[in-house]
Amino acid sequence: MVKRYIDAYSASSVIGFSSEDILHITDIYAQAEESWSNTIKNWLLDKNESCDTILPFKSQIDAYSNFLASVAELARSKWTEFDLKMMGVGLGIMLITLVIQFLGIKRINRTCGVYFPFPGDSWTSFGLILSIFIVMIRACSFLSNSYILEEGKVAVFLLATTGILKFRNSILKNKMLLEAVVFLLLVFVLRLTIEIGLSKQAFSSGLTTIPIWMYIAEIVPVLALVLLAYLLYWSIDDRGCWLQKFVISGTILSYALIAVHWTVESKLVSTSLMLQGFGKGFIPRIIYAIGIGQLLMLALGRLFGKERALDSRKGLILKVVAMLSSWSSTVIMISGKQGPLVALASIIGGWCIMRLENLEHESKKGSIGTLSLSPLSVSQWSLLAVSLFFCTGHWCAFDGLRYGAAFVGFEDFILVRQAILLTIDTFGFSLLLPIFGLPFLVARQYPSVQSNQRKRFIFAQLSQAYLIYGLITATTVTFTVICVTIQRRHLMVWGLFAPKFVFDVVGLLLSDCLILLSSVYYFS
Repeated sequence: MVKRYIDAYSASSVIGFSSEDILHITDIYAQAEESWSNTIKNWLLDKNESCDTILPFKSQIDAYSNFLASVAELARSKWTEFDLKMMGVGLGIMLITLVIQFLGIKRINRTCGVYFPFPGDSWTSFGLILSIFIVMIRACSFLSNSYILEEGKVAVFLLATTGILKFRNSILKNKMLLEAVVFLLLVFVLRLTIEIGLSKQAFSSGLTTIPIWMYIAEIVPVLALVLLAYLLYWSIDDRGCWLQKFVISGTILSYALIAVHWTVESKLVSTSLMLQGFGKGFIPRIIYAIGIGQLLMLALGRLFGKERALDSRKGLILKVVAMLSSWSSTVIMISGKQGPLVALASIIGGWCIMRLENLEHESKKGSIGTLSLSPLSVSQWSLLAVSLFFCTGHWCAFDGLRYGAAFVGFEDFILVRQAILLTIDTFGFSLLLPIFGLPFLVARQYPSVQSNQRKRFIFAQLSQAYLIYGLITATTVTFTVICVTIQRRHLMVWGLFAPKFVFDVVGLLLSDCLILLSSVYYFS
């Protein structure tokens, strides 16, 4: 049966076994068959002599075992092993990328006249060393299959470690204790969420059969959505650009439509079939159309409008808020009722990281010549994004994809459209929103200097923030490539290591594209 399968596979597969391998397997199988024929003949001739019957059968078993071992070795080399040469090329490219990104950070420092503070500031030096240490710990954890399975918990643990150190620093300086405590509580909630989940199982578990939990599962997401709409309304500045006001207003309208969509689909409210069909099919499409229109307006405003975002702190903040709001409605719509809660968690986490980052540099007052952005804050931002990926019910396996999210608002299948929706659902909270929201880390650190110097200062900080974020992502992917190279003949290579490799590489490519788009959008 094994021989027939090998023959059928070689005949039908485009990348089947080579002729040399087939010839080798055929020879071994022919020898085993010939040995079996001789064994049967000898057994029939000497069947009255029982003392000699065991040895021929043992040799026949050895012959077939040799054949099966050869087939297993051939199958392992063909099906459970990556191409070592191509893996070497990929690893070399990743190492070159790391060197280029590191040199890019140094070039920004030298060109713009900014630098990382060295051991004169003990906390800053410690933060730099700690950020490198944390990134390397997480990257090295990918060399173990056990840690790959617990990647979300490892990321939350490292995030909690940085939070404890920030809390200690807040106690020493007796400032921003509230932000440090809130951040630690948020990390604790994220840890529980990964364990028991706001994920696929959360709203479909047995708890939703209890009446009070049914009401909570229906009402809490709507309340969170109302709170998000209020925060957006509060962020509108009367002196701001009309385009950004219009985009934010469109997002608030989309939030209202999402609430209507959930109300129509709710089991607690009885609605007509026509209204249910409208809420299920047309409302998501309207939200997608509003989001596309908002992005087009922001792009046209960037191309033809006056660019003064780096001249003022509020200008940059409103620009970031407008971009995040234009994406948020689509991400929340696709993510389902967990979307507003995860969005609030990301806002709270980002706010705490930003506030605690400002604590470290209040005494410097943003003087030119010192780059006040800490790599530790960017590392926290990256760890928070990774934690949100697992909090939304995803994991690095193909069964960790929420395939139903690709059909929110649609019933028919179109490859490109459904692929885009599935990508937004998978990486919306972990890559899309964190990368576009990264300028928040530098938005509150404007120096009191002339406009041209301020632009250079903020340009340098934004450049370093994105370069550091890209360096962190590339480092982890590099270690994933090393892991897959080492484990290329592991039994679980296609069940564990290959999916992790695919997710990380796709995430790296998407991160690079988003960083490029963010640079075009934010930089003058």
